[in-house]
Amino acid sequence: MRHKQIILPFGLLSAIAIYWSSCKFDSLEELEDSICDTSYVASYQNDVVPILTAECYECHDATFYIYLGGGNLLEGYSNLVNYVNDSRLLCAIKHSGCAVPMPYGRGKLPDSDIAKIKTWVCQEALNN
Repeated sequence: MRHKQIILPFGLLSAIAIYWSSCKFDSLEELEDSICDTSYVASYQNDVVPILTAECYECHDATFYIYLGGGNLLEGYSNLVNYVNDSRLLCAIKHSGCAVPMPYGRGKLPDSDIAKIKTWVCQEALNN
């Protein structure tokens, strides 16, 4: 009986992990949307930080992230790259349903801003 109590939660967690990692794209449109524009080189410092400063840091900077940002700190490359690596940044700003839509309670960022961030992410999210 004790083995069932241990195996069941482990099996459930394993199934959830496999489900979430099994398919990154739910539709052909989403796959096509994931293709990067390589004609433009995006920079963390010149392209991403200004967008974050204008749209995100009011809740997600070092001062307010605990109270207003749900504990999600985006300020600083080493903090932001965690949200890039697990896809939460793009999911949130694209309002694609796989994360809480950001900016919270407002409409999507302009397509041009999303494209800059997406291009930076696709170009390996360098600290440049």
